[in-house]
Amino acid sequence: MKKLPIGISDFKEIIERNYYYIDKSLLIKDIFEIGSEAILIPRPRRFGKTLNISMLKYCKKKNKLKKKKRIGRGGKRGTYSGRGLKGQKSRAGGRPRPALRDIVKKFPKKRGYKFKPNKEKPQIINLSDLENNYKSGEKITSETLLEKKLIVKVKGKMPEIKILGKGKLTKNLEVEGCKMSKSVEKTINTKHKTQKSE
Repeated sequence: MKKLPIGISDFKEIIERNYYYIDKSLLIKDIFEIGSEAILIPRPRRFGKTLNISMLKYCKKKNKLKKKKRIGRGGKRGTYSGRGLKGQKSRAGGRPRPALRDIVKKFPKKRGYKFKPNKEKPQIINLSDLENNYKSGEKITSETLLEKKLIVKVKGKMPEIKILGKGKLTKNLEVEGCKMSKSVEKTINTKHKTQKSE
């Protein structure tokens, strides 16, 4: 059973709660047709003037009311505005020293300082290794060194090879595609010359 809206003057509440209501929608039509700036509604006390105005309000309402934005100094965070009482972080423009700066400052600035190169070092072969594993007249290449297990492949690739002058070489050998120290180059060249002269 419907109830009477005693003391309720909100049009929306009356409709939603299904109270008894006398339809006065023709009043809206009359007001729109008059079109004047001010309208006087001479009605007795408790005759529903406030309810009529509420009905007109919901009739004209297009958009929902937006929440008011809080602005100015009295915002959501009052007193110290979330900055605390004192210290570097509470000052205007005061910021702590960035952690990355301390890491960068630790890098050495001395003369001649260099980072470690990414280039892989060559594999070292000495003259004593060649003396023990090669016969006179043989050619020294990266392939023959790999066959004799004097070098190892790095990541499936043939490494760079350098021959150093540790030990003695009595055999005449030919070097191809390998780096040599100056002493080794001199030793191998003299061996070639003596072989040719004989």
